[in-house]
Amino acid sequence: VVVPALSGLGAPHWRPEARGVISGLSFAAGRAQIARAALEAMAHQTHDLAGAFAGDGARWTEIAIDGGMSANDWMAQDIADILSLPVERPAMVETTALGAAKLAAVGCGLYPSLEAASDAMRGERMNFVPTMQEDVRAARLAAWREAMASV
Repeated sequence: VVVPALSGLGAPHWRPEARGVISGLSFAAGRAQIARAALEAMAHQTHDLAGAFAGDGARWTEIAIDGGMSANDWMAQDIADILSLPVERPAMVETTALGAAKLAAVGCGLYPSLEAASDAMRGERMNFVPTMQEDVRAARLAAWREAMASV
C-alpha cells in the first residue's frame, strides 16, 4: 500500500506534517507492484473524500472523472470498484480546453447560456461499473486504513 503524502495529506485528513509510506513490502514486490499500489492510492484517497462528503450529508451516487490520468481505463475501473459507484468519463478527457470553448461560445453569442453550450458540446461518455467482490474491496480498504494510521 502506498500513502502518497509526499507533501502532507490534504482533504479530508488535513495533516501537512504527514509523510509518504509504502507498507506491506516483501521480497516479491517489484516496480510493477509498487507502481500499482501508487495508482490504487488514487482510488483510496477518492474513497476517503466520498466518506467525508457522506458525513456532511452529501452522499455520492456516481462520480464523473476527467483529466489526463482518467484516460487510463484501469484507473477509472479501480475508482468504480473501490467507491462501489458508477464512474463516467468523457471521451475527451482534457476538459480544460472544452470548458474554455464553452465559455467562448457563450461569450460570442453562439449559445444563450453555459448550460446550452454544455448540452450542445457534450460528447460521448464511457461508463465504468463496480465489479470488484466485496471481500476484496474490504481487504483493500482495511490495508489502506492501516497504512494511513502509520503516517
